[in-house]
Amino acid sequence: MNNNLSISRNHPLNDTTTIQISAPTLQKPTSYSSLIATIFPKLAGLMAIDESSSVAVAHRLDRKSSIALQTEAIERASRHEASSLIWDSESQKYYLIHPTLLEDDAPAAFPIGVTSHQGMPRAIKILAPGNPPTVPVLELSFETL
Repeated sequence: MNNNLSISRNHPLNDTTTIQISAPTLQKPTSYSSLIATIFPKLAGLMAIDESSSVAVAHRLDRKSSIALQTEAIERASRHEASSLIWDSESQKYYLIHPTLLEDDAPAAFPIGVTSHQGMPRAIKILAPGNPPTVPVLELSFETL
């Protein structure tokens, strides 16, 4: 079984141009952790490295200090840009949690609905938080991909 997930987007003006956004490794949830994957956009990491490199050059930092600055920048970007895909065994549902979309000062959890046909996924819906979560924020159909 392949444990890699590729998340891509199409260019809005050219549907033949696909850009990979993230490639997290999936892990099986356990009784200790419901985390399936951490999704960190590549662009956020690249921007953090680029900005910290510019600061390192401007301040003439040595190699060790430059690497420390880059590491700190990536960690900071991850805290703001990375989402967690989790499995809730009680509700038997997947949730996508993003740290900057806050609901009462806590990260918002977006329920995910998967529609399947003959055991194969046909559509994925990321739903708005709420009770009951029924409003799709993003809907992906495998028939149109």
